[in-house]
Amino acid sequence: MSGQLSLFTTAIFINIILGLWLGLKKAQKAGGLMDKTTSIGTMVVYGMPSWWLGMLVIMFFAYTIGIFPSGGLHSIPPPTGFVYYTDLLRHMALPVLTLVLIGFWGSAFLIRNIVLGILQEDYIMAARTRGIPERKVLYGHAMRTAAPPIVTMALLSLLASVGGNIIFEGILTLGLK
Repeated sequence: MSGQLSLFTTAIFINIILGLWLGLKKAQKAGGLMDKTTSIGTMVVYGMPSWWLGMLVIMFFAYTIGIFPSGGLHSIPPPTGFVYYTDLLRHMALPVLTLVLIGFWGSAFLIRNIVLGILQEDYIMAARTRGIPERKVLYGHAMRTAAPPIVTMALLSLLASVGGNIIFEGILTLGLK
């Protein structure tokens, strides 16, 4: 259970950070090239099954390149001391990478839509006409209003990490040895 909790919680923390960054960038230049291409990427990747992408990641990084282990939570026999934690991180790299590749796109798209709606408000337009720099308008005014739904989404994601994903965990942390 603790391996599952650390795996999904780590992936969700990274998803939140990357999703927030990408969502804000997409909202700043809505309709631009980055917004359009990442929206297409969201549609493609977000509908992809995590276990299928996990299998592709294992095939490439574990068998083709050979830089990560193909499964398990630790090497056999488990190391001791500081090496135990580096071994744990090495074994968690592929599952976390897979969950991040699938997860942050949806968060970014949702954050983009929340922030984009707020950027259309009258008080944001008034702040822009007063000559306030765009960075301060985005981070000082818009993010203050967007914070409650974004924090709610992040907290619900973290709570969902306790449940995890049984099929995904079975493929990436237990099997294929």
